[in-house]
Amino acid sequence: MKQITFTPKLFRILLSLVLVISLAGSAVLAHDHHTHDVEYELEQIEDVSLEDWDGEWKNMVYYLEDESCQEALDALADAYEHTPEEYLDQAIADSVNFFAMKVDGESAKITFLSRQEDEEVEESYTCTYAGSVKFEHGHHSGYWHVFETDAEEEDLETLFLMEVHGEEVLAHFHLRIGHEIEDLLIRDSWWPTFVAADTPAEIIADNYLARAERHINTEVELETIEDISLADWEGKWNNMIAYLSEAELADQVEELAEEHELSVEDYIAEEKAESVPFARIEVDGEENLVRFFKDKDAAGEDAEDDGEEIYSAGYEYLGSIPEEHGGSTSYWHVFKATDEDAKFVHLALMEVHGEENLAHFHLRAAKRLVNIAAAHDYPTFVSEDTPIEMIAEELVEHAHAHGHGHDHDHDHDHDHEEGH
Repeated sequence: MKQITFTPKLFRILLSLVLVISLAGSAVLAHDHHTHDVEYELEQIEDVSLEDWDGEWKNMVYYLEDESCQEALDALADAYEHTPEEYLDQAIADSVNFFAMKVDGESAKITFLSRQEDEEVEESYTCTYAGSVKFEHGHHSGYWHVFETDAEEEDLETLFLMEVHGEEVLAHFHLRIGHEIEDLLIRDSWWPTFVAADTPAEIIADNYLARAERHINTEVELETIEDISLADWEGKWNNMIAYLSEAELADQVEELAEEHELSVEDYIAEEKAESVPFARIEVDGEENLVRFFKDKDAAGEDAEDDGEEIYSAGYEYLGSIPEEHGGSTSYWHVFKATDEDAKFVHLALMEVHGEENLAHFHLRAAKRLVNIAAAHDYPTFVSEDTPIEMIAEELVEHAHAHGHGHDHDHDHDHDHEEGH
């Protein structure tokens, strides 16, 4: 059976999707187009068995730990505007939680190798073919072959495997693993990638270097929309993340930390690390000026810029990036700094919305325009005079609505998942 012809060109396209990840935001500020109302047909295809994946395979992102891939890691980190450590940590976090796998097709067993408390652990499961689900991704289509495992853990019950392809350049396949078929189908931008375990690190490094170069050179198409100006966001706005340390929100933050199986300190640190690096902005529409503050409680108009805690820059409208959700279109309105050496060269703002509950807007900031367009994060800003009681009420609801595996409950809905 051959459902897809994986030409070198198609392989390069798929490989280029391997690490389209966002490091700037998730959890409280992330949106995920996630719903259980997914229709699919489980087809029975002859001759599909675990033997098609027989052998030993390595999770591709773990090659970035290899010394011979350091140049590639540095290039990727630079392309996506993060430190190498941040990039690697997030790439691993956004993949599956095992670094290798062994497939014994004859016995229909699969073994996952993971790290637990600094030790390598092997866990084996028997897999039964359940059927195949057709997928469409962009202009490409094929099948996820679905296997049910005998694992007791819910997150290991269902395994999606795509057929091995790309043999002419780099043999690899994609997988997904989780609980329900519907849950895995929805994660349509999650493509953990495995290659033969004996693949030389140099080959992987070359592919990652090419990926970084393609990313940097990606052109972003902008639409020009009339009457867009910074005046639409006039005022003083606080990053919602900046409220997590407030004593009045201790109960809500503790609840969220428990849900994420983190300490309060680790939860807050993780959320801040994944958001934009400022706690407050002041927008002066008349002067086309934006001031950034690391501390939301810092002094306002009388505070002098120091380049670190307080920073300001002029911006002009560059164009808008459309985003489709549920049949409607919303826009990221992009402003570019008038100084090319500005700390945040590009700002992207969504229009203020949610006035009936809590007026807010989403903001992205990046040096490169492509990182604005490729991101999946939705850092959220609210008016500085928003009552703390309203923040407390909205915090948990916002986190549940915008976190991994939940719908966005406002007028627009955003896809947020780990990248390919």
